[in-house]
Amino acid sequence: MTERSNGKRRGGIFRRVSSPFYWADYVDATGRRRRRSTGRRTRREAEQIRAKWIGEKPKPATDPAFEELVADLRADYDAQDQRSWRRVEQALVHLEPVFGTRTASRITAPGIREYRNARRNAGAAKSTVAYELALLQRMLNLAKRNEKLDAIPTFPQLRVSNARDEYITEGEFAGLMVELPNYLRGFIAFRYYTGWRDSETLRLHWDQVDWKNGEVFIERGVASKNYEPRRFPFHNYPELRSVLEHQLTDREACERCTGREIALVFHRDGQPIKSFRRAWVGACKRVGAVGRDGRLKRPHDLCRSAARRMEQAGIPRSVAKQLFGRRTESIFTRYAVVDAGRDLAAGTERLAALTLRHTEGTLEDSDHKDGVPAEARTPCESSTYDG
Repeated sequence: MTERSNGKRRGGIFRRVSSPFYWADYVDATGRRRRRSTGRRTRREAEQIRAKWIGEKPKPATDPAFEELVADLRADYDAQDQRSWRRVEQALVHLEPVFGTRTASRITAPGIREYRNARRNAGAAKSTVAYELALLQRMLNLAKRNEKLDAIPTFPQLRVSNARDEYITEGEFAGLMVELPNYLRGFIAFRYYTGWRDSETLRLHWDQVDWKNGEVFIERGVASKNYEPRRFPFHNYPELRSVLEHQLTDREACERCTGREIALVFHRDGQPIKSFRRAWVGACKRVGAVGRDGRLKRPHDLCRSAARRMEQAGIPRSVAKQLFGRRTESIFTRYAVVDAGRDLAAGTERLAALTLRHTEGTLEDSDHKDGVPAEARTPCESSTYDG
């Protein structure tokens, strides 16, 4: 539907009903007729803008190839110090065979929908396809921002609801401490008690452990996903202090054997811990740490365990977010999962106790109620529920 103009069009300048600015109607150097907002509220300034546009020569279209889009994306990742490029490479494995031979202008909405359908028919998870499409959209947005592309196609939206609500129970944690190899026990226990991410924990150095003040800390911008400083006291947390003391003893023994200083708190014979997936999966199988979906529990479920205990301990959300290393309360709420068997039952027990206290305080037994003797009331009137 064409929008009506407001007032007469003089000299190629006019107003639109829905816009506070003057608009320009002109023919550019390529002979194409254009209508654009000048972004000016006075006619004189709008006429000056229009005259400038008429004299402008069109910029040559670069139409970058797919390789150039990937290079620009990598530069953007490096500029923002994002650390998930390995996940990007996994997505490019599927994107490149389809779009690798096309230039940016040849990546169209129908082609994107065909890619989505083909990936879903091949068995790819909805969240995986959504990530790949979001990555492709970001590449095209960067090309448009860098003035290499005039417009980007419309991308289909995939509604994804795959938030996990699993956590490691106390019994499972005890079993894992038996089944896991020695070098992983301290690492897993630290994550269970603090809820810190694996990348933050694996990069933890001994100079980040303050024994005098009894706290472990992360400085601003160092080894933290959100680049925020963090402190987690352990002087009044015996279990966490025991983990760190055990790691210190292990460090001293390892340094005597290897003859070199070990800077990492969690290590494997003095070397950084790389991949522990096989050890984790084997321990979970032996312990029986299986979620409600039938799949083995994951290391990230340790974060939900910590969040759940913080909720049960009644720690204020503002404090828990700082300990936990999360910025928003919505993230913390998502991690603080509920055990349908125990947590809900405990909740109703507390509710019943509160109701009983209110009943005893406000509806105490008396000889008369509203002037009616107790022995003369009907069963409904004798009830403590005044429905």
